[in-house]
Amino acid sequence: SVDERRKFKRIFFSMKNGPLAVLSGGIFPESKLETTVMDLSSGGMGLICKKDDMMNFKAGDDFIIDAVSGIDGLESFEKISAKIIWIQDYRDFQHILFGCEYNDISPTQSDIIQGLIDVWAS
Repeated sequence: SVDERRKFKRIFFSMKNGPLAVLSGGIFPESKLETTVMDLSSGGMGLICKKDDMMNFKAGDDFIIDAVSGIDGLESFEKISAKIIWIQDYRDFQHILFGCEYNDISPTQSDIIQGLIDVWAS
């Protein structure tokens, strides 16, 4: 939501240089989904993946962020429960964008993300 975007400072990435997030559990019981992080805040993240990989997603679905790689400092960012908040699926695009918020991020993990954002934003 707009309020959430104002509440949390974010850092943004491109599809080429964005970190990778591996998702599992919840709506991915049998397999893991590799997505690219498009934006990151201490409250949630925006992700993008190929349309074929996201067949039955809907807002409100829960999953686990297994790991995030590609950014130094996010190694501790693992096994975090999250919920899909919004989905953008444009018919002519090959990818789907979706935003999630963390369900149970620890204060330590939140501080790590905020520290990274502060460094990137400066």
